[in-house]
This record gives sequence, C-alpha cells and structure tokens, in this order.
Amino acid sequence: MIDIKEETVMENWDYSKYIEPLVAIVCLTYNHELYIRDAIESFLSQKTTFPFEIYIHDDCSTDGTVSIVQEYAEAFPGIIKPIYESENRWKEDYGASYLFHKEITKRKYQAECEGDDYWTDPHKLQRQIDYMEEHEDCSLTVTNGKRLNVLSGSISPVFEENEIEISKRNGKYDLNNFYLLKYPPTASHVYRREFLEGVEKAMSPCRASDFRNRLFLMTKGYVYYFSEETCIYRIDVKGSATSSWKNFDIPQQKDINEEYVRMLCEIDELTKRQYTDSIWKVKKEYISKKLGCGSFSDIFKTTENKKVFHEMSIYFKIRTILKIIMPNWLYVFIYLRDR
Repeated sequence: MIDIKEETVMENWDYSKYIEPLVAIVCLTYNHELYIRDAIESFLSQKTTFPFEIYIHDDCSTDGTVSIVQEYAEAFPGIIKPIYESENRWKEDYGASYLFHKEITKRKYQAECEGDDYWTDPHKLQRQIDYMEEHEDCSLTVTNGKRLNVLSGSISPVFEENEIEISKRNGKYDLNNFYLLKYPPTASHVYRREFLEGVEKAMSPCRASDFRNRLFLMTKGYVYYFSEETCIYRIDVKGSATSSWKNFDIPQQKDINEEYVRMLCEIDELTKRQYTDSIWKVKKEYISKKLGCGSFSDIFKTTENKKVFHEMSIYFKIRTILKIIMPNWLYVFIYLRDR
C-alpha cells in the first residue's frame, strides 16, 4: 500500500473555504485485481486545496478486487467510500451505474476513472477544478493521456504528435468542432454534476455512456482540453467493455455502431439541428462501419446510408462490399487484425 496517511492527503485542504468535499472521484471497477491499487493510489496522490472524496463502486467482482478496496477503505475512512454490488449492474442496465452515482455523489464536480486506469499527474485535479471554478460556462474538462497495451506493454499518446491542433495546445471545444477532439480518455473527465442532470431522459441507454455524457455536456457548455498527459488508459484488459467489443460478432458490431449513430441523431434533435454539419462529420464514420456489418439493402435503405457509401473511396467501397459478401472470414481478417 502507498506510504501515505489520510491526514497527509488532507493537509492542504482549505476547510475555511470548503465545508464539504468539492469533488467526488468515481471509480467503477470490475475484476480489476491487477490494476485497482494503481487507480486508488493515484487518487490519493492528488495535491489539492479543496477536499475530495473517492467512491469506489465494485460491480460484483469475482476476483480479489473487493478485498483490495476494503483494505484502502479501512486505511482512508474519511476519504474512500466503497460501494459493493451483489450482482453485476452493468450487464443488467447500461445506464444503471450513472443513475446510481447521481443519487450518491452529490458534489459540485465529478471526476471519473475506471479501476483499470489511473492518473499520473498529482496536480491533475487541482488544474482542472481551478479552470472550471473560473469559467462557469465550461461543462467538462479533459486532458491528453497515454494508452498502455497490457498485452504488449507498448505505450502511446492518446492524441499523437501529428494531431497538432490537439496534442500540444490547450483549447475550447463545443458542438461546432467536437469532431476534432475525437475521444479524450474517460480517466481525464471532470464535469459539473448539475449539467449532466436529465441525460437519462434526453438520451437512450447505451454501452458507450462516456461518449453519450460528453455529447450531452456539450449542450450545456463547452469542453476545455488540457494538453498535459495526466492519465493512463489501459487497453486490451481482459473483461473490459472495449476489449469485449473487439470480440463481438457482426450483428453485435452493427448494434454498437447503430448506438453511436442514434446518440448523434439525438444530440442533433436536442440542439434543434444547429450543429448538423459538425455532427455529420462524426456520424458518417459510424454509418460507414455499420454498413460493413449489414446487407446490400442497407446501403440504399436511407438517404444518409447512400450518401456515406457514395462518398467512400473505391478501397472502402470494395472493403464494405466484401464484408457484406463474406462477413465471417473477412471480419476476422480485417477487424481482429487491428486489435
């Protein structure tokens, strides 16, 4: 366990300014026995002038995760608030964990980091909260980070250096240019809790709730991006959601891409089509992936499908048609090759 005491974590907290925790760190974990210590200790290593609390929500792990969480909860009782499930809620309902946290973590800000990821910058939380306290129209802050492949050990930036407009420059993003921001690591998310109120009524349940929440938050304010690499996002973790998606069969792949398209359509409707052009730049990517998991008739089923297919390069048209004709072996060759 980390060589630090609870009073050391709290030593710079300004109780004259904050009578209760300003931030709730939410960590959803499931069978993360190999990784959860890194996550918890990275939270406890944060240097802040404001109090925070840590909610570690174990989703009915079957390995040794629970005993590790209990160990830290006993050592840091004033900071760590464990939540233990008797059944796996994520499998039952994609939105269950968010709805549950909404009722429990009633703090001004919420920070997210799943149990197989962790933070690498002890000033991450202070930097993001300082900005949001000074800019009330900012609904979400995110940062750069690194991907760590647990199988190969390779490490790479989430935003590569050739993505100049992203990787090295702080900046604002909203629904006009969110397609440039692409997919910031969920472990970097810090948002205003009140701005996420109503998302479960406005948008459909989905597996990619981080993507959905990010879109919804952009209807309430802008996203501020910090170029500092503040977190590690582990990939190819056994049992993780994104790892399991890589093993989906073609109908399941079609379903997940349809979910993304539906989310983007819902945001377009929520914003009364003010951002249709920028939303289309992202939506067409998922329509393209969806077409490769369907049939010939899907290509001509809607105007948007036809438009996407028409705009494809010859290479991608051939690739899409081949996936339709011979989906099983080509899926293995093309899709799983990129794991």
